[in-house]
Amino acid sequence: MMTSCSRFIFLSLLFLVFAGVVVAPLVFLFASSVWVEGRIDLSAYSNVLHSSRQWGLLFRSVGLASGVSILATILGAGAAFSIQRLPRALQSPTTFALTLPVLVPQHIMAIAWVDVLGRTGHLSRFVQIAMPGAPPAPSPFTFWGTLFILTMTLFPVPMLATVAALGRFDARLLEAARVAGHARGAFRAIVLPLLMPSVLTGSMIVFALTISTFAVPSLLQVNTYPVEIHASCMSFDYGAAAAQSLPMIAVCAVGLMLWSAFVRPRHAWLSGASRSAPRIDARARTFPALFAISLALCALAVPLSALFVRSLPLRTYASVWETAHEEIVTGLIVATCTATIIALFAFMLAAVARHASARTFVRYASLVAFVVPGPLFALGMIALWNRPGVAGLVYDSTAILVLAGVARFFSFGEIVFEAQRSRVSPRVYESARIAGVPWWRVIGGVASPLALPYAIAVWIVTFVLALGEVDTTVLLSPPGVSTFALRLFSLMHYGPDSFVAALSLLTAIGVAVLAACGVAGFKMLSRRTHAGA
Repeated sequence: MMTSCSRFIFLSLLFLVFAGVVVAPLVFLFASSVWVEGRIDLSAYSNVLHSSRQWGLLFRSVGLASGVSILATILGAGAAFSIQRLPRALQSPTTFALTLPVLVPQHIMAIAWVDVLGRTGHLSRFVQIAMPGAPPAPSPFTFWGTLFILTMTLFPVPMLATVAALGRFDARLLEAARVAGHARGAFRAIVLPLLMPSVLTGSMIVFALTISTFAVPSLLQVNTYPVEIHASCMSFDYGAAAAQSLPMIAVCAVGLMLWSAFVRPRHAWLSGASRSAPRIDARARTFPALFAISLALCALAVPLSALFVRSLPLRTYASVWETAHEEIVTGLIVATCTATIIALFAFMLAAVARHASARTFVRYASLVAFVVPGPLFALGMIALWNRPGVAGLVYDSTAILVLAGVARFFSFGEIVFEAQRSRVSPRVYESARIAGVPWWRVIGGVASPLALPYAIAVWIVTFVLALGEVDTTVLLSPPGVSTFALRLFSLMHYGPDSFVAALSLLTAIGVAVLAACGVAGFKMLSRRTHAGA
């Protein structure tokens, strides 16, 4: 009885902290938007609902998100099937190379593509030299340029979802089709229906990432719904910002409900048997290899090479450290604290919370905090923390940036640890409880070693996200405090130069090295804990 009571108290404290960090800013934001000068005022919501301009921007953002999700899914699924047909020794490095574009902050990839596709970019100069008098290359500062850049940045998301599904695919189903004489229709009748839930999940994630993004459209001077919300946030118009966010949240909620009703239940169709796919003829690997290599060159090598050329001479890198070392250190500290808190806190919630309703509340609340535009969430943080006392001390320090990062990216930790929890046999914990082991010792001695590889994955992903976060930082940075991501984003609006290119390239290289270390650590720890799961 005492053990159950202590567990309940600890879980209650976790939920209070979660509610204060993740839920409270949005509650305060919407409360401030309707309670004006001591009375309820819904005029802001009425203005938005009756504004044709707002609906036009919303449809434009939905169109952009739909186009990016469709194109990214086509590229990502094609890349995943190409990777499967490569020799086994090349599959992991190819997957890693094709994943890097989504790990590098989006605004860095955007400025790299501007340096390639812009009016004075490398492609335009090459065309003018090769074909004098030819028309200039299309400008990236358009709706279609934004769609292209976001597609080349986000296609790894459906690619990784498809790769994971292919890893769990039971090849005996194809063998049965071949024995029955239906080998030609096996892909359409067997492979595609089984993989489609994972592919659609990746596509939905891309849609959510695109419809809420602010940095890339703002950098490319394309007015979208999040950019409009950011303008309201910059003027601290709580009513307009909250009202503008409701249609976008409604679109994401409809998509989430459709996914929960029609896609999520079908994930269990994959059998997960250990039998690998049939051996592929070497001649059938030529086109997949060319496709994977070409995509890696286009999505990663071309933009990063443009950044390197723009960053020359090499003494620029020394100037970057001399000029921006304080912002670099601040960004690293904020990202480290954010990733560490998310990894620890998300693990504790997943390990302690037993009831499905509690876990569902955490999942959807954290997803809402991630889906809403960053400037809107920052405005909620201002409404909550910008007041005298302890709250004011937090608001005037870098702790406010850490709290914003924890709230915005907590959903990644929750999803990963819930997936890890579902993969561990319940008998592991039942045996410990039958033996009379206290719950806190089960968490420390049983659950934490099994979850350690996933904790590394969560830490790496959230560190990278926090490192490039500008959506909330642009409003929340205390006076005299700035991260290098924010400074880089501010400088990018003046166009690519050697300083911006060098700082962007250093960030991309650092992310690649960190991701490589994370993958190596995950594989090593997964092999050690596989028997326990």
